[in-house]
Amino acid sequence: KHDALAKRLKDALAKRAELEQTDATLAALRMDLATLDRIEAAHERYRKLQAEAVSGGVRMQLSYEGSTRVLRNGQPLEPETHTILAPDMFDLPGIGRMTLDPGSAAADTDKVDGALTELNGLLEKAGVADLSSARAATRRRQEVQGEVKVLKSVLHTLAPDGIGAIQTALAEAAAVIQAHVPTEQSGADPETLIR
Repeated sequence: KHDALAKRLKDALAKRAELEQTDATLAALRMDLATLDRIEAAHERYRKLQAEAVSGGVRMQLSYEGSTRVLRNGQPLEPETHTILAPDMFDLPGIGRMTLDPGSAAADTDKVDGALTELNGLLEKAGVADLSSARAATRRRQEVQGEVKVLKSVLHTLAPDGIGAIQTALAEAAAVIQAHVPTEQSGADPETLIR
């Protein structure tokens, strides 16, 4: 009985140490399903506003016949469709300047910027770089939560009344062994006598 109790105590202490380490890992993982839901909602809001901004504005189609190019901020524009989301000025070499103002079709870039700021704030607070990292961190947290649950179950199986109960039972078993030791061996260690 003593050896079985000693082994159970050793196993329970090992599982408790493993559980404490896994609990510490879990505490360090800030991502959870509620945080992921907030990040996904913010990402969707940002994506939607960004799509609305791109679909708004005025489209300017450029095609060239000569070597002269329309310039924006001193840089030539490619011969393609350009979306103007906010008032913008263009240089027309040899002619002058042109300002395009999309007016009521202008995109609300403030809303897009606000949604991006909100998303970045949530990501930073959660300690992740982007949505895919948030999803991976949430999966990792769920795995560690599963490990904690298994370890608690094993520890409960090994020590249903707690580690203190095993220690008490082990001390009582050692006292019984000591009580039955012949008097010439009474000073010997009970652990040595039972082996």
